[in-house]
Amino acid sequence: MIRAFAQSRRFSNAIALVFNGIAEPDLVLWNSLISGYGGCKCMASAYRVFLSILNPDLVTWSALIAGYSQSGEYGNLLHFFRKLNMEGKKPDSVLIASVLASIAQTVNVGLGCEVHGYALRHGLELDVRVSSALIDMYLKCGFLHLGICVFRIMPERNVVSYNSVILGFGLHGCASEAFRMFDKMLKQGLVPDEATFSSLLCACCHAGLVEGGREIFQRMKDEFNIRARPEHYVYMVKLLGSVGLLEEAYNLIQSLPEPVDKAILGALLSCCNSCGNSELAETVAQKLSESNPADNVMLSNIYAGDGRWDDVKKLRDKMTGGLRKMPGLSWIQGSY
Repeated sequence: MIRAFAQSRRFSNAIALVFNGIAEPDLVLWNSLISGYGGCKCMASAYRVFLSILNPDLVTWSALIAGYSQSGEYGNLLHFFRKLNMEGKKPDSVLIASVLASIAQTVNVGLGCEVHGYALRHGLELDVRVSSALIDMYLKCGFLHLGICVFRIMPERNVVSYNSVILGFGLHGCASEAFRMFDKMLKQGLVPDEATFSSLLCACCHAGLVEGGREIFQRMKDEFNIRARPEHYVYMVKLLGSVGLLEEAYNLIQSLPEPVDKAILGALLSCCNSCGNSELAETVAQKLSESNPADNVMLSNIYAGDGRWDDVKKLRDKMTGGLRKMPGLSWIQGSY
């Protein structure tokens, strides 16, 4: 019952069962509470539960560290990872991969190398989860060559590791290498997923490969039966817009069912502004403001950029709904 309360984030109910003597707490139940608190980013409460446990096991430590990762408290995450090592407990491959994923968000390659060294000393570097996390960490930190080195010594490679390398090549402007890796992946008998094509389209964007982008976008749908997600359309819009093919990008968006994802419209608006196409920018901004009135600010800026001050005034009147500011009122109470 405590586990059920913790998983549904009804923590007060769970704790009440313990302190009212209805349930006998054990390590499994405390671990559930820590995981539950971590899932809703209540790390102060999670830490208090952790401190109340006399002999926390690896699952306990992992739950606490995972909570700090989910909360974006990377400093605390690394602190407790080091403390875990000092306690003589050996992190498993799942925990190592989680820590590396968090380090990738901090873009601190020094910390990444520290964890890599730990993995090497304990024979975990060849685990496919750890290797894939190492590749991702090095690539996000800007060290493409180190990520490739890890990839080359992997005894076993999966879709995740290939996706990381493809994305890394793409972000560093090496589109031809990204596609070569994609071909190698297919020859290995691995089936690409949505992330694979996001990485390939990213590579096309960075290299300006319009035809390559069109082809891989079509192959994704026709050959691999993968339904395009918003991120795929964002890359296609950016790719077309980057070479001035704004009408084609707009027509692509028009083919989508309503409501169109804001990220897709935002990508086209950014391209319109870069290309100086204020007419299409106005159309896109109007679409954005329909779904979110807060985006009227962008439309107002477009009008102002064209010197259309009457339109700016009309839009601002619409945004305020014709409301007038009430005059202020104050008084002084005195004793007579």
